[in-house]
Amino acid sequence: MKSEFLKIFLHVLSPLHAGSGEVYEPTEFFIDETRRVLRSFQAIKFIEVLSSQEKKRFGDICMNEDLLGIFKFIRGNAQRIEGKDVEVPQELVNHYKKILGMNDFRKDEVINQFTLLRTSFNPHSQLPFIPGSALKGALRTAYLNLVADNRQEIQETRSSSRLEGELLGGTFAGDPFSHVKTSDLQPVNEKRKIVYALNRKKEITVNTLRSGNGPYQILEIISPKSVFEGTIQINIPTAGSPIRKEISFDNLFNKAVWSFFRSRFKEEQAFLGPLLDLPKSLGTKMQEKKAFLIRIGRHSGAEAVTIERIRKQNRTIKIMKGRASRPEFGPCATTVWLASDSLKPSNPQACLPFGWAVLEIVEWANI
Repeated sequence: MKSEFLKIFLHVLSPLHAGSGEVYEPTEFFIDETRRVLRSFQAIKFIEVLSSQEKKRFGDICMNEDLLGIFKFIRGNAQRIEGKDVEVPQELVNHYKKILGMNDFRKDEVINQFTLLRTSFNPHSQLPFIPGSALKGALRTAYLNLVADNRQEIQETRSSSRLEGELLGGTFAGDPFSHVKTSDLQPVNEKRKIVYALNRKKEITVNTLRSGNGPYQILEIISPKSVFEGTIQINIPTAGSPIRKEISFDNLFNKAVWSFFRSRFKEEQAFLGPLLDLPKSLGTKMQEKKAFLIRIGRHSGAEAVTIERIRKQNRTIKIMKGRASRPEFGPCATTVWLASDSLKPSNPQACLPFGWAVLEIVEWANI
């Protein structure tokens, strides 16, 4: 089977969270208030440094499901163990100290207040990686939008699988993306941080940021200027294959990815402003189509993960209207998620959108 093989670098431009639903467990971290870092470690390594008496006391606390006791015991003893440090903002330090200062609370309350969602990581090295599935999903969305733009008519449907099947010429065995292989992306250099993810109306002003009462999450993110590497392989279907639409490098990158994510980037800049700095060297490579804007991970925005089509007649984004009202469907999201060091930031320029990166092709070959 013939293939197009690409070696890539992914340059992170804005906070990126590509998680799998895992969290920092209370028995596997503490926050150093002085250094403003979260130190994570394996629970078994922590237990190994405890004396017999300390192990018994810690076991009793865990058996009683005393989360406050666990937080306090870990905080008082974890300085003795080595681990991986992740930067945290001062407000999260204050948040942590507030929880440690509580005397009595319900289990659900502390979990809701201090759930720290982890980005994907290697359980052995504890280093982050970006799942190949996240990259492949972004490539697929861009390609679907290219095909939709070239179609004169598309059957109206809110079923994404039915729409994708129509655009790609089949599902399962006939899906051309089954021949696109993306590796997990491993760190070349990386830095992580814990941030608040704030949900705000798209009319971003100082007042809306300060007074917004929307939901928030606490996320571990891969910081801007981090670089990851990986591979993409595009296999060419053989004769007799059920795949009717062949994906080529030219269609996927030079047309689909190039057009789709540049348009989304310009749309976001229109209401957020030019918040992201693009290194000059990458800008040059983008002009040469050796590098491409892309958006990956959690809170990438509904517009970046749906099919737009001309005049937006096929995009149907679910818009929540509150507990007492039914959701509506529209062509655009009405809110945006922003990464912030504070729950009530005073400066909109201090908040960044999630998930923007530049995919650089450093090697291409037919094999």
